Amino acid sequence: SLPGVFSYDGLDTGTHLLLQHAPKPKGPRILDLGCGSGIIGMVMAKQAKQEGWQPYILMIDSNLLAVACAEQNILANHIIGARVEAGDLLEGRQGDQFDLILTNPPFHAGHEVDYAVTEALIHQSHAALAAGGELVLVANRFIRYNLLIERVFSHSRSLYQDNRFHILAATK
Repeated sequence: SLPGVFSYDGLDTGTHLLLQHAPKPKGPRILDLGCGSGIIGMVMAKQAKQEGWQPYILMIDSNLLAVACAEQNILANHIIGARVEAGDLLEGRQGDQFDLILTNPPFHAGHEVDYAVTEALIHQSHAALAAGGELVLVANRFIRYNLLIERVFSHSRSLYQDNRFHILAATK
């Protein structure tokens, strides 16, 4: 990874927990939204392969340094079926339908908690999920993303929580 990319100096705790507690994919079409250096997408590509699927992994980030890092990591780790794109969430994308969307979304602008990006992410994820597909996100526990999720999906569930983090999921 590179300076300027989220958690460039090592795997952050939230992403580590997300990878530990995320459900197995129900199909090969997986989106790593806000991919950073690409670890979530790469792990999911390997899991999809273990399930016997030809993975279709899309990794999107708005940070061009992150996109470059994820592309290099895909090549260096010989990940099959994954690609990286620069983008502002899912703006301008129609037609893709995913079985699983995973994300460790940003939650602040400066020192203020900012829900706007994650609210857009939740709305766009709902539209991009296939029937039965799941959105799974990790967040600091004090952030009540479950309320945002329930406005769009009508139900969220906790996959994991501790004193610092919670992992939330919603099924379309």
